[in-house]
Amino acid sequence: MGEALLSMPIVRKLFGKAFNLATSIEDMIIDLVLSSEPPHEKSKYYVGVALELLEEARKSLSSGDVCSACSRIWISVVLGVKAYVQAKRGIELDSIHTMWLYKDEVARDLGSEFNDLWLRAYALYVGCGNSYVDPSDVCRVLNCAKKFIESLALNLWISEST
Repeated sequence: MGEALLSMPIVRKLFGKAFNLATSIEDMIIDLVLSSEPPHEKSKYYVGVALELLEEARKSLSSGDVCSACSRIWISVVLGVKAYVQAKRGIELDSIHTMWLYKDEVARDLGSEFNDLWLRAYALYVGCGNSYVDPSDVCRVLNCAKKFIESLALNLWISEST
């Protein structure tokens, strides 16, 4: 897909808004694009974007860009939580703070493996900017994230047809 060019004042405004909401610019744009979609469609879209991000993370990791891979994995896990809560409860999570609150509900429903994934993905995301991150750790978390997102995709499509 092509690139988008934005002026620096717009970019600064986006970064400021994302920082204030404790979210990513990508997440803000996705929410804007999906604002008029029905909840189930939003959930499916979040899952689709998360799967694409995981593929991009795999490519980044293969090319040695570990920090980019960590960022994409984290965003995909966050989108998975958004998709799950949107589909199950019809609630739109609009900040990372609310996702931290609802991740416990997701963990109760899906088990401790999800909680481990959430914490490991976050640790890689934060740690990558501050210290060395082992690519083999990133690969393991990437595989867990892919399993989580694929199970969400399967459950969303199954629940839609029943």
